[in-house]
Amino acid sequence: MYVPREQWPDVNFYAGIPKYLKPKCIGDNPRGVRFGFFPFYIEAYVSDKEPDLILSKNIKPAPLRLVQFTRVTKEDVCPKGWHRSEKKGKKYQFGYIDLRREGDLFSWYASGMRRERSIWQRRHLNQTHEIRELSLTEFKRAYRGSVVYKKTGQIILEYFSRIYTHHHGESISIFGVLEKETGNIVAGIGCINSDAVGASYYYIGFFDEEASKTHAMCGLLDHWMTLCKEKGYKYADLGQFWVSGQPNSWKGFSEFKKRFNPIFVSQYAPVWRWILPSW
Repeated sequence: MYVPREQWPDVNFYAGIPKYLKPKCIGDNPRGVRFGFFPFYIEAYVSDKEPDLILSKNIKPAPLRLVQFTRVTKEDVCPKGWHRSEKKGKKYQFGYIDLRREGDLFSWYASGMRRERSIWQRRHLNQTHEIRELSLTEFKRAYRGSVVYKKTGQIILEYFSRIYTHHHGESISIFGVLEKETGNIVAGIGCINSDAVGASYYYIGFFDEEASKTHAMCGLLDHWMTLCKEKGYKYADLGQFWVSGQPNSWKGFSEFKKRFNPIFVSQYAPVWRWILPSW
């Protein structure tokens, strides 16, 4: 059921790469991206299938390329002809919610998350706060005023903005929690949707101290996943989770997302190989 976001046929996640690097989708099943400057380019793939390097080499001109292959697999096996970029066993972890589970979506949450959801709905939703769709401009303004922005800076927001622009806002969902008395946006998320795969990916989000007090982020993610389930989507992808060796600043939000009880998928650190030019 799980399909890496890079392989979603109706969404181009590579559109987030800065234009000056001239990113270009390349290959098929798996699809990858080539970017850089002549005569040296980087080519990257994320898949459970080894890329067809003969196919990509036939695209002219075929310059000197460093090809990276991130493997979506249960075992850290280095394919023949490839070289490790990291020590064996290093991986990245992603988690998704299976929306086809029987029963109410929230019944699968951890008990603490169910309690937070209940408090949010009984005391705050449509009383002190409300959830509504946001424009990209509204989201960016609120994000830049958040604690998350102070920690992570501009990069992920810029990537999200470029993907949004590339798709003209289609396939993108942006939601925010507004404090009704002030109109302040206290939390927000940006998600990318694939009707072809039947999935949605949590790409970016923020919240402030007010949102923490009211459990607004719990309510916001629950709102997004509920809408995905109503659309008939198969799963909601909560994105990357913290593992040992990654920045500790990721850890708190990863622990928060874990309480939705996701199913985990491993992506092992990229293997690489050089491909000589064919001029």
